[in-house]
Amino acid sequence: MFSSELTPCAQMQNRDENEEAIARVRMLVDIERRAAEEAEDMVKDTDEGDCDDVSDDGLDGVESTSAASHCRFASPNSSWQDSKEFSATRSKTDPRYRGFDTLLRSFIATSHPELASHVSRGIQVQRLFQYANFPLTCTAAQIREYRCLHVNFQSREDYRVGHDILRCTNQWYGRGPRHDCVIIERDDNEPLAFARLQHLFRCTLEGDRSLVADIAVVSHFTRPQRHFRPRTAVEGWTVVEEQSSLAFMHLSAVVRGALLCPVFGTQRTGLFYPVDTIDSDMFLRLNHL
Repeated sequence: MFSSELTPCAQMQNRDENEEAIARVRMLVDIERRAAEEAEDMVKDTDEGDCDDVSDDGLDGVESTSAASHCRFASPNSSWQDSKEFSATRSKTDPRYRGFDTLLRSFIATSHPELASHVSRGIQVQRLFQYANFPLTCTAAQIREYRCLHVNFQSREDYRVGHDILRCTNQWYGRGPRHDCVIIERDDNEPLAFARLQHLFRCTLEGDRSLVADIAVVSHFTRPQRHFRPRTAVEGWTVVEEQSSLAFMHLSAVVRGALLCPVFGTQRTGLFYPVDTIDSDMFLRLNHL
């Protein structure tokens, strides 16, 4: 006489199939909900001074040539300004911003062919902010800075759509600057990398205001150049070091937000631990580090 009870292996298989079906249903529901929210075109935020992504000059209503479908700016920090003025003001107190205007236009021209006609030919991409003197014939770029970045991502736990609200502001409720970190995808051999948001810019060239480009200015995290051994060694922990240099980055490289905890008990600065206990998705993403 045969038993009708399922074996433990068959039971586990049925449970996995049921969980996968539930996850797919949840994912479809989340996609429909997100589509409805985007159709309403309403972005609400609780940050002080936050507002809808609309400006009086009408440029914010123009579709960005570099806009990532999973990222959206919010909370404009100021009106549109000349990139030369921004570079001149910032370079007085921070030498990293020397040549900012030139390198910004070089980055836009090289990475966005549709805008290249406004910049002289033969300009090479300069990712890091370092002084350069390129012969440019175009007019100055116009930039507008934002303080908030909304990022949608697909969870590796249940395939549902997650949502991160990242801040990039020099004044967070009177408690000083807040520049959140992100997980990014890189072209090199690094499987997973981190970066800190320093600026969020919407850029346009005066020659054609029908095209805008959304970019981020970040400081990257890399493996410490000098060996670091913590006093309390924890198996599986990874230490990264923040670089002082700045770099331009497309929003398409952003995966989701990240939390990096400073390393205490050492005289070295700029060392951080990536925290993988935020949620299950983060644990799965950082599991191989």
